Amino acid sequence: MTLSLHRKLVAAGGLLSASGLIGSVAVWGALPARVPIHWDAAGQPNGWAPKAFALLALPLLGALLAPLAGALVSRSGHGPRRALVHRAGATVSLLTGGFLLAVHLLALRAMLHPSATLAVGAVLALTGLLFLGLAPTMRWLEPNRWAGFRTRWSLADETNWALTHRFGAWSMGLGGLVCALAPALFAPALAAWIGLGSVLAGSLAPLGYSYLLHRARGAR
Repeated sequence: MTLSLHRKLVAAGGLLSASGLIGSVAVWGALPARVPIHWDAAGQPNGWAPKAFALLALPLLGALLAPLAGALVSRSGHGPRRALVHRAGATVSLLTGGFLLAVHLLALRAMLHPSATLAVGAVLALTGLLFLGLAPTMRWLEPNRWAGFRTRWSLADETNWALTHRFGAWSMGLGGLVCALAPALFAPALAAWIGLGSVLAGSLAPLGYSYLLHRARGAR
């Protein structure tokens, strides 16, 4: 991947999120002054905000966050794995932008039909797919100041870093898979707890693994 292509792909993540503004403009006139912006685990609205904030905030925030996340990941690559790290940065930006766009469109659908609930199952499935997509990028990262499972032990030991991120790729992927499947296996409220809990556990487990690995290697 050339540097020019990499930069375009990172920027494309922001454009993906910002394209949600098209949907916002399309439904602007059909919405009341205040619309729901937050829903509970069953998909029922429990928080409202002015229409302008609801329709503009997520696409504009994503237009900044998606390329920023991709750029920070990309900055971590200065060694022989630089090309892989740049691929990771582009992947992070595109997945983040696509995820935020999809969530925004689901929110617009719920805003348009106040009697309808937010499609929580779809949001959970998208969250799971996001983590499944991000998981392999963990293997590509080098020790850095910006991205990855940055513990005091992984930063001090390249072997710890490599093994922690290999484990993290599996734990994040497993958490994402459980989250993606939860809506099809459990009732909505339970699926939300199981799905979000699984991605949280999959993201935090590598931190404990890094410590245990440090202890095991230090005991030798």
